[in-house]
Amino acid sequence: MKGGLLCQKKEMTKVRKDGRQHPVTLLSVVPQQVVRYKTIEKDGYSAVVLGINPVSKDGKTTYQNECEFSIDDDFVQKFAVWSDVTVDMVDWEEKVAVRGISKGKWFQGAMKRFNLKWGQKTHGSKFHRQVGSMGNRKPRRVQKGHPHAWRMGGGQITLKDKLVLGVYKLENEVVVWLRWSVPWGYNSMVSILVG
Repeated sequence: MKGGLLCQKKEMTKVRKDGRQHPVTLLSVVPQQVVRYKTIEKDGYSAVVLGINPVSKDGKTTYQNECEFSIDDDFVQKFAVWSDVTVDMVDWEEKVAVRGISKGKWFQGAMKRFNLKWGQKTHGSKFHRQVGSMGNRKPRRVQKGHPHAWRMGGGQITLKDKLVLGVYKLENEVVVWLRWSVPWGYNSMVSILVG
């Protein structure tokens, strides 16, 4: 891993490139700093911690959001602690991974949550959206991992091999174009993993 960046998801649009029309998601790179490094000698692995939205309290600076990126050994100490991170510092590749928190969908039934099959809809059947038989004769209980209705969404998701169509510097922000959609809400924080 060669590091990464913290971005804010903005919107989807379509662009024309190489004679084709592509659906893209716009990610705005937010101001961020190197908070600290993690090394193999001290922590057992190499990583860089980036922070955004610094808050000063009692003479100490803390960050509202921090994100950790795994890095190669030669990347450690490449940038000084408290230095600002920009898109020029990242070795961009054609495809990247994107990580973030999925939209929370509250309490959902098993059909929506696990994509179960519909029951019969005609001939007087009342078995439409029920889960169906769950138990075994032995053991006389529902085994772990069986589809149940429960909370859905709100978990961390990583999408791999997202195509980077371009990194553009505007007047007051830097925008990354990713092909296809990124499944998080507007203005939510997203991590781009390079390498």
